[in-house]
Amino acid sequence: MRHCSDCGAVSPDSATICVVCGDDLAAGIGKELVDGRFLTQHEVGRGAMGVVWQAEDVALRRPVALKFLAPRYVRRPQALRRFQREAAALASIRSDHVAQVYSFGIDGQSFFFAMELVLGQSCDRIIEQYERNRAHVPIHRALVILREVALGLSAVHAAGIVHRDVKPDNAVVERGSGRTVLVDFGLAAPETGSRDSGTVGTPAYMAPEQIRGGERISPRTDVYGLGCTAFHLLTNRLVFETDKVPEMLQQQLEQTPRALSSLRPELAPLDGVVQRALSKDPADRFASCAEMASAIEIAGARWLAQPEPLVAEPTQEDAVPVAARILVVDDDDDFAKLSVRAAQLAFFGTAARVARAKSGEEALANAARKPPSLVLLDYQMPGMDGVETLSRLRELRGASRARVVVISATAGEEERWRFDALGIDGFLRKPIELRELVDVITAIGRARGWIPVDEEPVQ
Repeated sequence: MRHCSDCGAVSPDSATICVVCGDDLAAGIGKELVDGRFLTQHEVGRGAMGVVWQAEDVALRRPVALKFLAPRYVRRPQALRRFQREAAALASIRSDHVAQVYSFGIDGQSFFFAMELVLGQSCDRIIEQYERNRAHVPIHRALVILREVALGLSAVHAAGIVHRDVKPDNAVVERGSGRTVLVDFGLAAPETGSRDSGTVGTPAYMAPEQIRGGERISPRTDVYGLGCTAFHLLTNRLVFETDKVPEMLQQQLEQTPRALSSLRPELAPLDGVVQRALSKDPADRFASCAEMASAIEIAGARWLAQPEPLVAEPTQEDAVPVAARILVVDDDDDFAKLSVRAAQLAFFGTAARVARAKSGEEALANAARKPPSLVLLDYQMPGMDGVETLSRLRELRGASRARVVVISATAGEEERWRFDALGIDGFLRKPIELRELVDVITAIGRARGWIPVDEEPVQ
Protein backbone atom coordinates (compact mmCIF):
# COMPACT_ATOMS: atom_id res chain seq x y z
CA MET A 1 0.00 0.00 0.00
CA ARG A 2 1.06 3.61 -0.56
CA HIS A 3 0.34 6.63 1.67
CA CYS A 4 -0.34 9.97 0.04
CA SER A 5 2.15 12.55 1.31
CA ASP A 6 -0.48 15.28 0.95
CA CYS A 7 -3.64 13.87 2.56
CA GLY A 8 -2.40 10.63 4.15
CA ALA A 9 -4.96 8.42 2.37
CA VAL A 10 -4.06 4.81 1.58
CA SER A 11 -3.87 3.65 -2.05
CA PRO A 12 -2.89 0.30 -3.56
CA ASP A 13 0.79 -0.33 -4.39
CA SER A 14 0.03 -0.10 -8.11
CA ALA A 15 -1.53 3.37 -7.84
CA THR A 16 0.32 6.46 -9.10
CA ILE A 17 -2.48 8.91 -8.17
CA CYS A 18 -4.07 9.22 -4.70
CA VAL A 19 -7.59 7.75 -4.66
CA VAL A 20 -8.79 10.57 -2.38
CA CYS A 21 -7.15 13.86 -3.35
CA GLY A 22 -5.81 12.93 -6.81
CA ASP A 23 -2.26 14.07 -6.08
CA ASP A 24 0.81 12.38 -7.50
CA LEU A 25 2.06 9.60 -5.22
CA ALA A 26 5.68 10.64 -5.59
CA ALA A 27 8.28 9.78 -3.00
CA GLY A 28 8.55 12.27 -0.16
CA ILE A 29 11.34 14.82 -0.31
CA GLY A 30 13.09 16.90 2.28
CA LYS A 31 12.90 14.24 5.00
CA GLU A 32 14.70 14.97 8.23
CA LEU A 33 15.06 13.05 11.49
CA VAL A 34 13.89 15.10 14.48
CA ASP A 35 15.00 14.21 18.02
CA GLY A 36 16.41 10.95 16.65
CA ARG A 37 12.90 9.55 16.33
CA PHE A 38 10.54 11.48 14.07
CA LEU A 39 11.08 11.41 10.30
CA THR A 40 9.50 14.50 8.77
CA GLN A 41 7.58 14.15 5.52
CA HIS A 42 5.95 17.46 4.55
CA GLU A 43 4.36 20.58 5.95
CA VAL A 44 0.62 20.36 6.60
CA GLY A 45 -0.19 23.68 8.25
CA ARG A 46 1.18 27.02 9.35
CA GLY A 47 -0.14 29.49 11.93
CA ALA A 48 0.87 32.72 13.62
CA MET A 49 3.14 31.02 16.17
CA GLY A 50 4.21 27.78 14.56
CA VAL A 51 4.27 25.26 11.76
CA VAL A 52 2.95 21.69 11.67
CA TRP A 53 4.66 18.85 9.83
CA GLN A 54 3.45 15.35 9.07
CA ALA A 55 6.04 12.83 10.24
CA GLU A 56 6.56 9.19 11.13
CA ASP A 57 7.49 7.92 14.57
CA VAL A 58 10.14 5.48 13.37
CA ALA A 59 10.26 3.67 16.73
CA LEU A 60 6.53 2.97 16.94
CA ARG A 61 5.89 3.04 13.18
CA ARG A 62 2.94 5.39 13.38
CA PRO A 63 2.16 8.72 11.69
CA VAL A 64 2.32 11.83 13.88
CA ALA A 65 2.04 15.58 13.58
CA LEU A 66 4.98 17.69 14.77
CA LYS A 67 4.16 21.23 15.80
CA PHE A 68 7.22 23.53 15.94
CA LEU A 69 7.36 26.92 17.62
CA ALA A 70 8.22 29.51 14.97
CA PRO A 71 11.91 30.60 15.22
CA ARG A 72 11.00 34.26 15.85
CA TYR A 73 9.22 33.25 19.07
CA VAL A 74 11.89 30.94 20.51
CA ARG A 75 13.52 33.73 22.51
CA ARG A 76 10.23 35.17 23.76
CA PRO A 77 9.44 33.69 27.20
CA GLN A 78 5.73 34.47 26.98
CA ALA A 79 5.38 32.73 23.60
CA LEU A 80 7.32 29.70 24.85
CA ARG A 81 5.13 29.46 27.96
CA ARG A 82 2.02 29.58 25.77
CA PHE A 83 3.45 26.87 23.50
CA GLN A 84 4.27 24.62 26.48
CA ARG A 85 0.85 25.32 27.96
CA GLU A 86 -0.80 24.16 24.71
CA ALA A 87 1.17 20.90 24.79
CA ALA A 88 0.39 20.32 28.46
CA ALA A 89 -3.30 21.07 27.92
CA LEU A 90 -3.61 18.53 25.13
CA ALA A 91 -1.54 15.91 26.98
CA SER A 92 -3.94 16.02 29.94
CA ILE A 93 -7.07 15.27 27.89
CA ARG A 94 -8.37 11.89 26.71
CA SER A 95 -11.14 12.10 24.15
CA ASP A 96 -11.83 10.82 20.64
CA HIS A 97 -12.69 14.41 19.77
CA VAL A 98 -9.49 16.10 20.97
CA ALA A 99 -6.09 15.69 19.28
CA GLN A 100 -3.77 13.88 21.70
CA VAL A 101 -0.19 14.95 22.51
CA TYR A 102 2.47 12.22 22.75
CA SER A 103 5.64 14.09 23.75
CA PHE A 104 7.39 17.47 24.05
CA GLY A 105 10.99 18.14 22.97
CA ILE A 106 13.73 20.41 21.69
CA ASP A 107 15.12 20.27 18.17
CA GLY A 108 18.16 22.46 17.59
CA GLN A 109 17.08 26.00 18.43
CA SER A 110 13.35 25.27 18.37
CA PHE A 111 10.75 23.54 20.53
CA PHE A 112 8.17 21.04 19.29
CA PHE A 113 5.58 18.57 20.44
CA ALA A 114 4.47 15.36 18.75
CA MET A 115 0.75 14.77 18.58
CA GLU A 116 -1.93 12.67 16.96
CA LEU A 117 -2.09 13.20 13.21
CA VAL A 118 -5.60 14.20 12.16
CA LEU A 119 -5.94 14.51 8.39
CA GLY A 120 -9.07 16.02 6.94
CA GLN A 121 -10.85 19.30 6.35
CA SER A 122 -11.53 22.00 8.91
CA CYS A 123 -15.18 22.91 9.36
CA ASP A 124 -14.28 26.40 8.17
CA ARG A 125 -13.02 24.97 4.88
CA ILE A 126 -16.13 22.76 4.60
CA ILE A 127 -18.40 25.77 5.12
CA GLU A 128 -16.49 27.69 2.42
CA GLN A 129 -16.94 24.84 -0.06
CA TYR A 130 -20.66 24.52 0.58
CA GLU A 131 -21.16 28.28 0.40
CA ARG A 132 -19.24 28.46 -2.87
CA ASN A 133 -21.55 25.80 -4.30
CA ARG A 134 -24.67 27.54 -2.93
CA ALA A 135 -25.49 24.69 -0.59
CA HIS A 136 -25.51 23.96 3.15
CA VAL A 137 -24.01 21.13 5.17
CA PRO A 138 -26.90 18.66 5.68
CA ILE A 139 -28.64 19.68 8.90
CA HIS A 140 -28.47 16.26 10.53
CA ARG A 141 -24.74 16.08 9.73
CA ALA A 142 -24.09 19.58 11.07
CA LEU A 143 -25.79 18.65 14.34
CA VAL A 144 -23.62 15.55 14.73
CA ILE A 145 -20.48 17.64 14.10
CA LEU A 146 -21.60 20.11 16.76
CA ARG A 147 -22.33 17.29 19.20
CA GLU A 148 -18.85 15.86 18.71
CA VAL A 149 -17.21 19.26 19.19
CA ALA A 150 -19.26 19.63 22.37
CA LEU A 151 -18.05 16.22 23.59
CA GLY A 152 -14.47 17.27 22.97
CA LEU A 153 -15.02 20.53 24.85
CA SER A 154 -16.62 18.64 27.72
CA ALA A 155 -13.43 16.58 28.08
CA VAL A 156 -11.39 19.79 27.93
CA HIS A 157 -13.48 21.35 30.69
CA ALA A 158 -13.31 18.18 32.80
CA ALA A 159 -9.52 18.66 32.76
CA GLY A 160 -10.00 22.17 34.17
CA ILE A 161 -9.14 23.93 30.90
CA VAL A 162 -10.97 26.53 28.81
CA HIS A 163 -10.20 26.47 25.08
CA ARG A 164 -10.92 30.20 24.46
CA ASP A 165 -10.80 29.89 20.66
CA VAL A 166 -13.72 27.67 19.65
CA LYS A 167 -14.42 28.22 15.96
CA PRO A 168 -14.94 26.16 12.76
CA ASP A 169 -11.27 26.50 11.81
CA ASN A 170 -10.30 24.63 14.99
CA ALA A 171 -12.59 21.65 14.38
CA VAL A 172 -11.42 19.09 11.80
CA VAL A 173 -13.52 16.35 10.21
CA GLU A 174 -11.11 13.44 9.87
CA ARG A 175 -10.79 11.88 6.45
CA GLY A 176 -11.80 8.23 6.51
CA SER A 177 -13.49 8.01 9.91
CA GLY A 178 -15.63 11.15 9.70
CA ARG A 179 -15.06 11.97 13.39
CA THR A 180 -14.77 15.61 14.38
CA VAL A 181 -11.61 16.54 16.30
CA LEU A 182 -10.92 19.73 18.24
CA VAL A 183 -7.45 21.16 17.53
CA ASP A 184 -5.24 24.19 18.25
CA PHE A 185 -5.06 24.89 21.97
CA GLY A 186 -2.73 27.85 21.60
CA LEU A 187 -5.06 30.11 23.62
CA ALA A 188 -6.14 27.48 26.19
CA ALA A 189 -5.96 28.49 29.83
CA PRO A 190 -6.73 26.85 33.18
CA GLU A 191 -10.24 27.58 34.39
CA THR A 192 -9.50 27.99 38.08
CA GLY A 193 -8.91 31.62 38.88
CA SER A 194 -8.30 32.52 35.22
CA ARG A 195 -9.09 36.02 34.09
CA ASP A 196 -8.39 37.33 30.61
CA SER A 197 -5.78 40.05 30.89
CA GLY A 198 -6.63 41.38 27.45
CA THR A 199 -8.63 40.77 24.29
CA VAL A 200 -7.59 37.24 23.29
CA GLY A 201 -9.39 35.14 20.67
CA THR A 202 -11.01 35.38 17.24
CA PRO A 203 -13.42 38.38 17.09
CA ALA A 204 -16.25 36.63 15.23
CA TYR A 205 -16.45 33.90 17.91
CA MET A 206 -15.43 35.74 21.09
CA ALA A 207 -17.60 35.88 24.19
CA PRO A 208 -18.24 39.33 25.71
CA GLU A 209 -16.18 38.51 28.82
CA GLN A 210 -13.18 37.79 26.60
CA ILE A 211 -13.56 41.12 24.87
CA ARG A 212 -13.86 43.15 28.03
CA GLY A 213 -10.80 41.52 29.58
CA GLY A 214 -10.03 41.16 33.26
CA GLU A 215 -13.10 38.94 33.77
CA ARG A 216 -13.24 35.31 34.80
CA ILE A 217 -13.39 32.81 31.96
CA SER A 218 -15.23 29.51 32.32
CA PRO A 219 -16.74 26.66 30.28
CA ARG A 220 -19.57 29.08 29.51
CA THR A 221 -17.02 31.12 27.54
CA ASP A 222 -16.57 28.14 25.21
CA VAL A 223 -20.36 27.66 25.09
CA TYR A 224 -20.53 31.10 23.45
CA GLY A 225 -17.87 30.11 20.92
CA LEU A 226 -19.79 26.89 20.21
CA GLY A 227 -22.94 28.94 19.66
CA CYS A 228 -21.14 31.14 17.12
CA THR A 229 -19.76 27.99 15.47
CA ALA A 230 -23.24 26.43 15.32
CA PHE A 231 -24.65 29.57 13.69
CA HIS A 232 -21.88 29.58 11.05
CA LEU A 233 -22.08 25.84 10.32
CA LEU A 234 -25.87 25.85 9.94
CA THR A 235 -26.25 29.07 7.91
CA ASN A 236 -22.88 29.67 6.17
CA ARG A 237 -23.01 33.12 7.80
CA LEU A 238 -21.37 34.69 10.83
CA VAL A 239 -23.49 35.83 13.76
CA PHE A 240 -22.32 39.40 13.15
CA GLU A 241 -20.92 40.38 9.77
CA THR A 242 -18.49 43.26 9.42
CA ASP A 243 -14.94 43.58 8.13
CA LYS A 244 -14.02 46.04 10.88
CA VAL A 245 -12.72 44.38 14.05
CA PRO A 246 -13.80 47.21 16.44
CA GLU A 247 -17.35 47.00 15.06
CA MET A 248 -17.34 43.21 15.39
CA LEU A 249 -16.25 43.41 19.02
CA GLN A 250 -18.84 46.08 19.79
CA GLN A 251 -21.60 43.98 18.25
CA GLN A 252 -20.51 40.95 20.28
CA LEU A 253 -20.77 43.10 23.40
CA GLU A 254 -24.07 44.86 22.74
CA GLN A 255 -26.07 43.69 19.73
CA THR A 256 -28.73 40.96 19.92
CA PRO A 257 -27.92 38.20 17.41
CA ARG A 258 -30.44 37.45 14.68
CA ALA A 259 -32.30 34.14 14.78
CA LEU A 260 -31.18 31.16 12.71
CA SER A 261 -34.65 31.01 11.17
CA SER A 262 -34.25 34.53 9.76
CA LEU A 263 -31.77 32.98 7.32
CA ARG A 264 -33.19 29.45 7.11
CA PRO A 265 -36.82 29.10 8.26
CA GLU A 266 -36.47 25.33 8.67
CA LEU A 267 -34.02 25.94 11.54
CA ALA A 268 -36.70 27.50 13.77
CA PRO A 269 -36.62 24.58 16.28
CA LEU A 270 -32.98 25.44 16.98
CA ASP A 271 -33.48 29.19 17.47
CA GLY A 272 -33.84 28.98 21.23
CA VAL A 273 -30.80 26.75 21.68
CA VAL A 274 -28.40 29.00 19.76
CA GLN A 275 -29.84 32.21 21.21
CA ARG A 276 -29.31 30.89 24.74
CA ALA A 277 -25.71 29.93 23.92
CA LEU A 278 -25.17 33.48 22.62
CA SER A 279 -26.46 35.23 25.75
CA LYS A 280 -24.32 38.22 26.72
CA ASP A 281 -24.38 37.22 30.39
CA PRO A 282 -22.53 33.92 31.00
CA ALA A 283 -25.07 33.02 33.71
CA ASP A 284 -27.84 32.95 31.07
CA ARG A 285 -26.02 30.45 28.84
CA PHE A 286 -25.91 26.69 29.13
CA ALA A 287 -23.85 25.67 32.15
CA SER A 288 -21.79 23.29 29.99
CA CYS A 289 -21.21 22.21 26.41
CA ALA A 290 -22.69 18.81 27.30
CA GLU A 291 -25.93 20.52 28.33
CA MET A 292 -25.95 22.46 25.07
CA ALA A 293 -25.35 19.27 23.08
CA SER A 294 -28.36 17.65 24.74
CA ALA A 295 -30.50 20.66 23.89
CA ILE A 296 -29.37 20.49 20.26
CA GLU A 297 -30.27 16.80 20.04
CA ILE A 298 -33.73 17.38 21.52
CA ALA A 299 -34.50 20.40 19.31
CA GLY A 300 -33.15 18.68 16.20
CA ALA A 301 -34.79 15.31 16.86
CA ARG A 302 -36.63 15.27 13.55
CA TRP A 303 -33.32 15.49 11.68
CA LEU A 304 -31.51 13.07 13.99
CA ALA A 305 -34.16 10.37 13.65
CA GLN A 306 -32.42 7.06 13.12
CA PRO A 307 -33.85 3.86 11.63
CA GLU A 308 -35.11 1.55 14.32
CA PRO A 309 -32.52 -1.20 14.96
CA LEU A 310 -33.81 -4.48 13.67
CA VAL A 311 -34.02 -7.20 16.30
CA ALA A 312 -32.78 -10.44 14.80
CA GLU A 313 -32.61 -13.89 16.26
CA PRO A 314 -29.03 -15.03 16.98
CA THR A 315 -27.59 -17.08 14.14
CA GLN A 316 -24.58 -19.30 13.76
CA GLU A 317 -22.87 -16.44 11.91
CA ASP A 318 -23.37 -14.10 14.88
CA ALA A 319 -21.70 -16.62 17.18
CA VAL A 320 -18.49 -16.52 15.10
CA PRO A 321 -16.15 -13.52 15.59
CA VAL A 322 -16.17 -11.34 12.46
CA ALA A 323 -12.95 -9.57 11.45
CA ALA A 324 -14.82 -6.98 9.38
CA ARG A 325 -18.24 -6.36 7.89
CA ILE A 326 -18.39 -4.95 4.37
CA LEU A 327 -21.60 -3.32 3.14
CA VAL A 328 -22.11 -2.71 -0.58
CA VAL A 329 -24.74 -0.02 -1.24
CA ASP A 330 -25.72 0.17 -4.91
CA ASP A 331 -28.99 -0.06 -6.85
CA ASP A 332 -27.14 -1.33 -9.96
CA ASP A 333 -27.29 -5.14 -9.72
CA ASP A 334 -24.35 -5.76 -12.07
CA PHE A 335 -21.98 -3.35 -10.35
CA ALA A 336 -23.14 -4.48 -6.92
CA LYS A 337 -22.16 -8.03 -7.85
CA LEU A 338 -18.73 -6.80 -8.96
CA SER A 339 -18.28 -4.90 -5.68
CA VAL A 340 -19.33 -7.88 -3.58
CA ARG A 341 -16.93 -10.08 -5.52
CA ALA A 342 -14.08 -7.59 -5.08
CA ALA A 343 -14.68 -7.47 -1.31
CA GLN A 344 -14.79 -11.28 -1.11
CA LEU A 345 -11.49 -11.56 -2.99
CA ALA A 346 -9.79 -8.86 -0.93
CA PHE A 347 -10.86 -10.46 2.36
CA PHE A 348 -10.43 -14.07 1.22
CA GLY A 349 -9.20 -16.23 4.07
CA THR A 350 -10.41 -13.82 6.79
CA ALA A 351 -13.53 -13.98 8.96
CA ALA A 352 -15.15 -11.09 7.09
CA ARG A 353 -18.79 -10.85 6.03
CA VAL A 354 -20.12 -9.07 2.93
CA ALA A 355 -23.70 -7.76 2.59
CA ARG A 356 -25.50 -5.74 -0.06
CA ALA A 357 -28.20 -3.06 0.17
CA LYS A 358 -30.12 -1.71 -2.83
CA SER A 359 -31.00 1.68 -1.34
CA GLY A 360 -29.97 4.15 1.31
CA GLU A 361 -32.92 3.19 3.50
CA GLU A 362 -32.00 -0.49 3.29
CA ALA A 363 -28.36 0.33 4.04
CA LEU A 364 -29.29 2.23 7.21
CA ALA A 365 -31.50 -0.60 8.42
CA ASN A 366 -28.69 -3.09 7.75
CA ALA A 367 -26.11 -0.87 9.50
CA ALA A 368 -28.37 -0.40 12.54
CA ARG A 369 -28.57 -4.18 12.92
CA LYS A 370 -24.96 -5.03 12.05
CA PRO A 371 -22.63 -1.99 11.95
CA PRO A 372 -20.28 -2.17 8.93
CA SER A 373 -16.52 -1.75 9.08
CA LEU A 374 -16.28 -0.75 5.40
CA VAL A 375 -18.92 0.67 3.06
CA LEU A 376 -18.72 0.67 -0.74
CA LEU A 377 -21.24 3.39 -1.54
CA ASP A 378 -22.85 4.44 -4.81
CA TYR A 379 -23.32 8.20 -5.11
CA GLN A 380 -26.36 8.39 -7.38
CA MET A 381 -29.28 6.27 -6.17
CA PRO A 382 -33.04 6.80 -6.38
CA GLY A 383 -34.53 8.31 -3.22
CA MET A 384 -31.77 8.81 -0.65
CA ASP A 385 -28.50 9.54 -2.48
CA GLY A 386 -25.00 8.67 -1.29
CA VAL A 387 -24.47 11.97 0.56
CA GLU A 388 -27.63 11.66 2.64
CA THR A 389 -27.07 7.94 3.20
CA LEU A 390 -23.55 8.50 4.54
CA SER A 391 -24.67 11.56 6.50
CA ARG A 392 -27.24 9.47 8.35
CA LEU A 393 -24.90 6.52 8.65
CA ARG A 394 -22.44 8.75 10.53
CA GLU A 395 -25.21 9.35 13.11
CA LEU A 396 -25.52 5.66 14.00
CA ARG A 397 -23.41 5.03 17.09
CA GLY A 398 -22.10 1.64 15.99
CA ALA A 399 -21.47 2.62 12.37
CA SER A 400 -20.28 6.20 12.81
CA ARG A 401 -16.60 5.34 12.24
CA ALA A 402 -17.04 3.05 9.23
CA ARG A 403 -14.48 3.48 6.46
CA VAL A 404 -16.13 4.49 3.18
CA VAL A 405 -15.28 4.35 -0.51
CA VAL A 406 -17.66 6.29 -2.77
CA ILE A 407 -18.11 4.91 -6.28
CA SER A 408 -19.95 6.86 -8.97
CA ALA A 409 -20.47 7.00 -12.71
CA THR A 410 -21.65 10.62 -12.70
CA ALA A 411 -19.89 12.49 -9.91
CA GLY A 412 -16.47 13.94 -10.65
CA GLU A 413 -13.82 15.99 -8.90
CA GLU A 414 -16.25 18.85 -8.45
CA GLU A 415 -18.53 16.64 -6.31
CA ARG A 416 -15.93 15.60 -3.73
CA TRP A 417 -16.61 18.65 -1.56
CA ARG A 418 -19.96 17.12 -0.64
CA PHE A 419 -18.16 14.36 1.24
CA ASP A 420 -15.61 16.48 3.13
CA ALA A 421 -18.06 16.89 6.01
CA LEU A 422 -18.50 13.13 6.13
CA GLY A 423 -15.01 11.62 5.82
CA ILE A 424 -14.25 9.03 3.13
CA ASP A 425 -11.26 6.87 2.20
CA GLY A 426 -11.62 7.00 -1.57
CA PHE A 427 -13.64 8.39 -4.47
CA LEU A 428 -13.71 6.11 -7.53
CA ARG A 429 -15.36 6.47 -10.92
CA LYS A 430 -17.37 3.80 -12.70
CA PRO A 431 -16.59 1.76 -14.66
CA ILE A 432 -13.79 0.25 -12.62
CA GLU A 433 -11.89 -2.97 -13.16
CA LEU A 434 -12.29 -5.78 -10.64
CA ARG A 435 -8.53 -5.87 -10.04
CA GLU A 436 -8.37 -2.13 -9.25
CA LEU A 437 -11.27 -2.32 -6.81
CA VAL A 438 -9.72 -5.34 -5.08
CA ASP A 439 -6.47 -3.38 -4.66
CA VAL A 440 -8.25 -0.38 -3.10
CA ILE A 441 -10.23 -2.57 -0.67
CA THR A 442 -7.10 -4.56 0.21
CA ALA A 443 -5.12 -1.39 0.95
CA ILE A 444 -7.81 -0.14 3.34
CA GLY A 445 -8.18 -3.57 4.95
CA ARG A 446 -4.46 -3.83 5.59
CA ALA A 447 -4.20 -0.29 6.94
CA ARG A 448 -6.99 -1.04 9.44
CA GLY A 449 -5.58 -4.42 10.41
CA TRP A 450 -8.52 -6.39 9.00
CA ILE A 451 -6.31 -8.14 6.43
CA PRO A 452 -2.93 -9.57 7.52
CA VAL A 453 -0.11 -7.68 5.80
CA ASP A 454 1.60 -10.88 4.71
CA GLU A 455 -1.51 -12.14 2.89
CA GLU A 456 -2.00 -11.52 -0.80
CA PRO A 457 -5.52 -11.15 -2.24
CA VAL A 458 -6.79 -13.94 -4.47
CA GLN A 459 -5.93 -13.31 -8.10
